[in-house]
Amino acid sequence: MWGVGNPGMLLALLLLPGLGEGFSLDVRRSRLFRGPPESQFGYRVLQRGGDGDKWLLVGAPWDGNGQGDIYKCDACAPLWSQECGTSTFSSGRCVRLNEELRPVGTIAPTAQRCSTYMDIVLVLDGSNSIYPWEEVQAFLGNILARFFIGPGQTQVGVLQYGEHLVQEWALGQHPTAQSLLEAARNLTRQEGRETRTAMAIREACAESFSPARGGRPGAARLLLVVTDGESHDGDELPAALAECDRHNVTRYAIAVLGHYLRRQQDPEDFIREIKSIASDPDEKYFFNVTDEAALNDIVDALGDRIFSLEGGKQP
Repeated sequence: MWGVGNPGMLLALLLLPGLGEGFSLDVRRSRLFRGPPESQFGYRVLQRGGDGDKWLLVGAPWDGNGQGDIYKCDACAPLWSQECGTSTFSSGRCVRLNEELRPVGTIAPTAQRCSTYMDIVLVLDGSNSIYPWEEVQAFLGNILARFFIGPGQTQVGVLQYGEHLVQEWALGQHPTAQSLLEAARNLTRQEGRETRTAMAIREACAESFSPARGGRPGAARLLLVVTDGESHDGDELPAALAECDRHNVTRYAIAVLGHYLRRQQDPEDFIREIKSIASDPDEKYFFNVTDEAALNDIVDALGDRIFSLEGGKQP
């Protein structure tokens, strides 16, 4: 604690040019700058301005092998933006300066992980009973068009199954929306007289989200299963779903009823099985449609539910 004992001296100090100037803080449009904590980023901060710009000089005394560094941080850089889904965020940036105060590197400490940071694997029933296949292709193309494909956002892999399992493409194999939609247009049905849904789900959850298959640390993991009949390996479903839970995979499941309705068969057991595949609650993660063509009627609702989820977090 210290003070000035002479009131005249205090008045003189206040009248000196510059000492009476103040500044205000914008608390409603604040920016949080984070730098390397081990460098003690933010140990000293100096507000500066010039040519209409406002910025900070931030000290990091232990940066650069202990020699120390200075960062120039722009609170708002208009050309430094980040896209997340349909939104664009203006984020601050920090420019690392050398001993002559010239820029030598840039970090974006306010950049955020998008809510669309998702790894999505679609598991498609390609057995003989699901037709016309063109309707499944149309659904695939339409739902893929709803996703925000790109680095730092969503990537999609596809498995197709019947009696056997085929990985059509892995996560990140098609990094652009154009490439992904072209792959969907060229997808052919594998066919098969059995529907081995448990086998496909177990493979998807155990392997398809792994780094070797393009999975990303910190990304939300979503599985989307589309099938038109009860599985021939239903006794293996509990173990397959446990594998999904172990890998933190959220599951959407769609029951296509066309095969049952065309034959006037009761789909109750089939619906019960597909509800067991979907995550809880059913009203959020389970869909059923009357036939393959009706898949396209749920594209918007399915897309909205998927993107209402919170995406991956910064690891």
